Formats: sequence, structure tokens, C-alpha cells
Amino acid sequence: MSYDDKRKRPPEEPLDYSPSSGPVGSHAKEYELTAPHSNDGRSKTVTKFYDNGEGESIDYDKLAKINDGMYSDKSDKRRRRAERRRDMDVFTDVCNFPSHSRDRAHHILDNIEDVRRHESDETLLLAIISLVANENERMIRQEDSFQSICESCSVTRKQIRNSRKKLRDKL
Repeated sequence: MSYDDKRKRPPEEPLDYSPSSGPVGSHAKEYELTAPHSNDGRSKTVTKFYDNGEGESIDYDKLAKINDGMYSDKSDKRRRRAERRRDMDVFTDVCNFPSHSRDRAHHILDNIEDVRRHESDETLLLAIISLVANENERMIRQEDSFQSICESCSVTRKQIRNSRKKLRDKL
């Protein structure tokens, strides 16, 4: 006789899948859907701060709106602008731009109002780089570094030429 045969086993019962049996049943998904969240009214709390004992209460509803995405459009614009500036830094590093040319390219990029008229961010950045280089009498569009950036970004010479025309009209 083996050791397992000597032990008494409890009688096998079917598993209980009722809602009171725990999170194993199908009710687990329903529970997750009905959990309280910030916009359903069940988790509404009011936080007030009384400063200096004067009795003036400050409501933090605006802070709650900010956390829920009140200013998300503005933060998206800031994020995209920062991404464009970082990309400009990378492109100007690859093209060996001096610091004054890099500053001029950033100045043009920051003062463009309607960026969406250009086909892509890369096209816009490469057009700005070529304009700034031409201001310094540098024919950058024939250089290997510039052409390698264009190839890696899938930007054609025609796209850059069109963006340059749009930029020249604005400047």
C-alpha cells in the first residue's frame, strides 16, 4: 500500500460557480465593469482647504478637471512642439550645422503658425534646414548627410521643394 492510499480523501463535489463563490465565476467581468470611476458620481469627494483660519475655502474641482484631461489639447501641442525641436536637433547634428544656424532653424520652427499645411513634420524640418543652409550659402541638398536623412524619412526632393515655397511665402 502506498502512502496516498492510506490517506483519506474527501468526497469529490462539483465546483461552485455561483456569484457568492468568489472571482472565479462569470460575475468577475461584471464586477470590473461596475467598479466606481471618477466620472460616475459614486466616487465624488470634496476637498477643501481653509488657509490662515480666515474661513475662506478653496475648492479643488479645477484640479480634478485638470486630472481628467481639461487641458489635454494644450499639452498635446507642447509635446508635439518639443518632439519637433528634438528632431530638428538630430537633423542639424547629422548635417553638421553651426550653433548660429541651428538657432536660426529653431527660430523659424517656433514662429511658423500653420504647421499642418506641410506634408509631414520631417518634410517641414528638412525644408527649414535647407532654407537656413542656403541663407549661409551652403548647398546642403546635394550633401550626402542631407540625402541620407531624406531617404530614411522617405521624403522626396519634390516634397521639400513644395514646403520650401510655402515657407518662403510666410517668411
